[in-house]
Amino acid sequence: MVKSGGVSPHTPREGEALLTPYRRNKRTFFTQTTAPLEAPQTRVFCQLRHSFPWMRSMDTKEKHWMVSTEQHGTRLDVFLAQCDPMLSRNEARRQIDAGSIWINGRRSRKMSRYMQKGERVTLRPEPLAQQPASSATTKQTASSETSATAKQPATSEPFAAARQPTTSDAAKQMKPTDDSSDSSDSSDSNNSNNSDIAQASSEHTETHRDVFPLAVPSPSRSKTPYDASVFGEAPNFLYVDRHMAILNKPSGTPVEPTPNEDLRTCLRQVEAWQRARGVHPKKQYATAAHRLDAGASGAVAFALSKTAARVLSAQFAQHTARRIYWAVVVGCPDPESGTLRDHMDHTGPGLKRSVVPSNQGKLAVTDYRVLERLGPASLIEIRLQTGRTHQIRVHFAHIGHPLVGDWMYCPTEKALLCPPSKRLLLHARELTLTHPNGTDIAVVAPLDDDFTAYLDALRAGM
Repeated sequence: MVKSGGVSPHTPREGEALLTPYRRNKRTFFTQTTAPLEAPQTRVFCQLRHSFPWMRSMDTKEKHWMVSTEQHGTRLDVFLAQCDPMLSRNEARRQIDAGSIWINGRRSRKMSRYMQKGERVTLRPEPLAQQPASSATTKQTASSETSATAKQPATSEPFAAARQPTTSDAAKQMKPTDDSSDSSDSSDSNNSNNSDIAQASSEHTETHRDVFPLAVPSPSRSKTPYDASVFGEAPNFLYVDRHMAILNKPSGTPVEPTPNEDLRTCLRQVEAWQRARGVHPKKQYATAAHRLDAGASGAVAFALSKTAARVLSAQFAQHTARRIYWAVVVGCPDPESGTLRDHMDHTGPGLKRSVVPSNQGKLAVTDYRVLERLGPASLIEIRLQTGRTHQIRVHFAHIGHPLVGDWMYCPTEKALLCPPSKRLLLHARELTLTHPNGTDIAVVAPLDDDFTAYLDALRAGM
């Protein structure tokens, strides 16, 4: 350590051995470390960005990171500085203040926020506004008028700089344009001077208004067209207003971004749809109110405001939202209607769940009834009383009737009993919610073409 008043501490070079002191049992120990290596071009560019703030807008691409186990509990500004070598900690704080940081689809402006494992962090740099180009004549006129205005004494009036000059002021600045004018004829000279004064006054007034506008028109809302090649097909809304939206999710599209897919998700589609409508960036808000398996299809609710997010999340937490699913299972359950009540917990790799003893896991309750027998399979209607991960798939696999197309819970010997399916035959048929204004919203999601085609194939084979 260097005492106050001494020389500045030594800055370690790349690869240089360092002695880091630490205290243990009231004794001081030293551990030897090595200064981190850094690419020369990265270090030079960071120095230039620090010296020239205008270079901060050069990198305008979105960047995405996932919080790892080692980064759990790290501050947001420290996390950004660790993930992006182009971001110093001060630059990371500036990006947070500008609202360029999004965590799990929500804008975050809190620097001291501690990161959680698995969170998705997105950096969306805000581009600098482009000023309209002006001609060289206007620039010269503006510079001359600005210098002339700067010589005038300051006043307390708010629009004193934008006031129109008087005729006497224009006469003082005007130069004679005709050297051969007859000074003996006073009347002609007075008339010509008056006309020149009026012309100079009008030109000065127009230039003055260009340099000091009284009112700046607000920029129009920018609309970004929906790009189907990036986000997939546009969302198929069953209900939408300024607070909430319910869309018919296709099979194979995740509800929220995953480590394997970030853009072609329902959440990104809703955000792109908001930008295409011209929603103000400060009012853009979208979050999923509940989850649905990526292989499943049907109704999924999204909150488009913080008020709706609070109301909808409370309904799913208290199990007051009414959810009805249609599924095709192997065989036919016996009895054909009933209630499945078991405890479930995480017991395998990834998201795999299974039924566990009653003193473990969480309670899962599922009501069902058979709608139609289709030979080797059956079409059943399911109503959820709880909302556990993979609840429907685990329950029916546990009783020996797994869902058709379920690659995780359907054994091979069971899958061979039915015609093969390219997708999970699970569809969120009906969804009933209470709107933030108190009204009930009920929607029915039509079946997909591949789901209907599979049912028709089973009926034809009977």
